This record gives sequence, C-alpha cells and structure tokens, in this order.
Amino acid sequence: MNEPEVRADDLDRGFARDEYPDNGTLLVNAIRWALGSAELINVVGSHGFISQSLYAQGSRQIIHLNNRLEVSKVPGRRNGTVPIGPLKVSLKVPASMTAPGSVELRVAGRRQAARLEKGRLVFEVVCIDDHEVVIVDWA
Repeated sequence: MNEPEVRADDLDRGFARDEYPDNGTLLVNAIRWALGSAELINVVGSHGFISQSLYAQGSRQIIHLNNRLEVSKVPGRRNGTVPIGPLKVSLKVPASMTAPGSVELRVAGRRQAARLEKGRLVFEVVCIDDHEVVIVDWA
C-alpha cells in the first residue's frame, strides 16, 4: 500500500485530504500571525470544526457559525450531528462603535451576555448542534 506523500509546501492539501491536525494548526497560526491585530473574528474551544462567516448589515454584524463535524463515512453526507461547545467568540470592534446594543443567538433563541476586552467583543456560545446565527447590533 502506498502512503500519501507529505510535503512541507503542501500544508493545505495535506490537511484537507488526509486530515493531518498539525497541518491545520500550522496553517491557522500562520494566518493569525500574518493578520496580526486585523483578525476580525476568532472562535476557539471544544472539539470539532466550526466554519464561520461574518457579514455587515447597517449597524449590525451577522455571524454564521456552522458545525462541520461529520458523522457519516460517506463524504458530503450527514447522518446526524454531534453538538460542539462551549465556544469563545471574539469579534473585532468596528472603529466607529463602542459597545453593542445587543448580542442575540437566533437559533438558540436568546440574548447573550458579552464583554469588551482590548478592542474586541467577547462572548460564549454554549452549544452548536448544526448551526448558529449571531446578531451583534451596534446601534
């Protein structure tokens, strides 16, 4: 049986194809280093993989958090979900804003407490089953 070739210059494909966790860690750390303080959103904690998308809508920011922990042996299929959490979400505060009016977790159906730390809004998402939509209203 042929082992897949692992190359130092092929971190992204090695992570995607063979799920080498060290490749993923190296990529994330390199991107964070390159962005420095420009990183808009950061999600850490728990097990699994969360994809995140950040959108602006007037004085609101909308964050989509998707649980990518697959429970099917067939790629692209999902037989069920494995809840992920708790997660610490850190969002860079826009230059023109000082404090949010509210932070809402739409899927969970509740408001979430948040705090400001060094120019970032920090809050916790206790659990994500499939996905969560976070609305940060800066008005």
